[in-house]
Amino acid sequence: MRIFIAPILLSLVLASIFGFVLGQAWNLGWQLPVGVTVSIFIAVLTFTTTIHHYYAVRRHNELQVQPHLILDSKFDSTSKDNFHTYSLSVKNVGLGPAIIDTYSLTIEGKAISDADTVFTEFLRFVNRVIPTRGKAEVQAMYLSNGEAIDKGTEKILFVARWPTEGRSFMQGREIAKQLADEIRFQIKYRCHYERQFSVNRTPTDA
Repeated sequence: MRIFIAPILLSLVLASIFGFVLGQAWNLGWQLPVGVTVSIFIAVLTFTTTIHHYYAVRRHNELQVQPHLILDSKFDSTSKDNFHTYSLSVKNVGLGPAIIDTYSLTIEGKAISDADTVFTEFLRFVNRVIPTRGKAEVQAMYLSNGEAIDKGTEKILFVARWPTEGRSFMQGREIAKQLADEIRFQIKYRCHYERQFSVNRTPTDA
C-alpha cells in the first residue's frame, strides 16, 4: 500500500502548532498578545482546512477512477442455430480501469493457473458433462496479474456451445447449470489509487 507523504507532513505541522500553543499557554497562563493568539488560531484553522480539502479532493479523484466489476452469466439457444450456448463474462461498469491483482480459478475443484490449462480443463469438463462426441465448441480466457480491464469493457471468460440434438430449452439450461456450478473464482483488483476490491463467483451465482 502506498504511503502518501503530504497528509502526514501536514498532520505533523498541525500537531506542532497545537504543541506550541499549549506550551505557550502553560508557560504564560495564556497571556499571549491578542495578535499572536489570533495569528495562531488562523494558522491552525488554515492547516485544518487544507488537510480537509486535500482528503476531499483525493476522495473525489478516487471515485472518478473507481472500477466496479460485475459478472454476467448467460444461456440461450439463439446465438447459433441448433446449438445451446452458455457464457460467463466479467464487465467493468465503473469509472476507471480495474487492474487485476489475482485471479483464483477452479474447475471441478481443480486449481487453474494459466491460459493453456484453463482451455484444456474447460474443454475436458464440457465433454464430460455433455456427450457430444467432439461437437462441442468452447472458449476460455485467463486473467493475468497486472492486466487492466478498462471501463465499459467486457471480458468473456468462458463460452460453451453444444448441439441441441432434440433437447428442450429447459434441458439445455440444466446442462448449463451443471457447467456453471463447477466454475468458481475470485478476482482481486485495484484502482490507480491502490484501493483494493474483489468479486467472487460461487455456484449460487449460476
